[in-house]
Amino acid sequence: MATTRRRIPFVAGALIAALALTTCAGAAASPSHPPVQRELGDAVLARPAAEMTSRLQLPIPRPILLPNTTYAVLPQGRYLPIFDKPSGRPQGGFDPVNPWRQAAPFLVTDTRRDQGGRAWLRVLVPARRNGTTAWVPMDRVKLVRERERIVVDLSERTLWHFRGGVVAQRFSVGIGAPGTPTPIGTFYVWAHVPQRTPFGPYGSFVLGLSGWSETVANGRMAIHGTADPTDRGHGVSHGCIRVYNPQMLLLRRVPLGTPVTIRP
Repeated sequence: MATTRRRIPFVAGALIAALALTTCAGAAASPSHPPVQRELGDAVLARPAAEMTSRLQLPIPRPILLPNTTYAVLPQGRYLPIFDKPSGRPQGGFDPVNPWRQAAPFLVTDTRRDQGGRAWLRVLVPARRNGTTAWVPMDRVKLVRERERIVVDLSERTLWHFRGGVVAQRFSVGIGAPGTPTPIGTFYVWAHVPQRTPFGPYGSFVLGLSGWSETVANGRMAIHGTADPTDRGHGVSHGCIRVYNPQMLLLRRVPLGTPVTIRP
């Protein structure tokens, strides 16, 4: 996923609350947790290397997660414990629950082991600075395997929805206007927000994203509906992706945590 990752700023014990959807159209220090139940399905945990047949033979470490597979995580407890680096200093906790009382998994972007062999996961967090990441110990989270993804190509003004690696939908969409462009990068689905009327500014449904507008103050990014079919294929929004209402209904069941890649 091609986007620059930035480490979360170091503030000891910082608490970061979930933020409401306010675009175009609390955290508390994590308590101690009991031993983790590793109900990881087909995920591959770090295991000891096979016994060496020779003192000169080096062990081959197994992958922490299945290769070519996208994962997200949810905390074992109420908050996601975050660290500035593997085995680093704790930074507090992130609340996975958004204002609509939905728990959105955090997208995994990298893995690493510390010197003691403990597995760590780098996750994307929905901070106001796009691309912000933090490290979490793998034994303090529950893994979610992501089987869907969304790709938006701004130059083609097209959205692809993949399910199981196969294109399920392909739509022409509206994108940000020249003065309020759609940010590029990797994000994830952070909220499902039904709308009372399909004729409002957000159309029939909203997929709130983890990212933020870079030009609109407090503007969270979203993929949302529009009742105007002429929005498709044009730069008309404040940075959001506009999908014609009949097509937006096909995206209502995209799971929270689904990765969304927006490319130039």
